[in-house]
Amino acid sequence: MSARRLLGALALLVASSAAIGADELKLLRITPEGIDVEPSAQQIVLSFDRRVVPLGRMERTADEVPVTITPALPCQWRWLDPQHLACNLPDDAALTPATAYTVELRPGLVAEDGAALSTGSRHRFTTARPSLRYAAIDGWRGPTTPIIRAIFDQPVTGSSLAAAARIAETLT
Repeated sequence: MSARRLLGALALLVASSAAIGADELKLLRITPEGIDVEPSAQQIVLSFDRRVVPLGRMERTADEVPVTITPALPCQWRWLDPQHLACNLPDDAALTPATAYTVELRPGLVAEDGAALSTGSRHRFTTARPSLRYAAIDGWRGPTTPIIRAIFDQPVTGSSLAAAARIAETLT
C-alpha cells in the first residue's frame, strides 16, 4: 500500500472515531432499581455508556457530582472505574426501609471523548416495605373486639399500621 493511501486510510479512521465519540453521553442504568430493594444496601451506582473520567483521582465531592438523591443520603462519591459512579454510604448508614428514593442526574457531565450528557434523568426505587410474618387473635376485649398480635419483618408504628391495615371478614 502506498504511503498516500495509508495516510488517507489513517485520516479516515481518525475522523470516523472522532465522529463516533461526538455523539451524546448516555446513562445506561442506575442501581438499585425497582420495588422492595433491600434496605441494607450501601451503594447506588450510575453506569454510563463510555469512559467519563480518567483513572487517577476517583473520589469526588458532592459539588463535583451532578446528582441529587431525595431523601438526602450521606454519599461518599467515588468513580468505581471510568464508567461507573457510586454513592457509597458509610458503614453506620443504610437506606431507610419503606422509603421511596429519587435519583436525579442533571445534564452537563462530559465524557473523556468530549461527549456531553445533554438531558437529565430521573430514577426511582423503593426500599422493602414491612411484610406481615405472623398474625393471630391474642385475646378479646369484648364479644366483637379481638386483640390481634401481628409480627412484621421490620419495625412499624401503631399509626402507620392503623392507616394501612384492613381486616376483612371471611365467612366459612
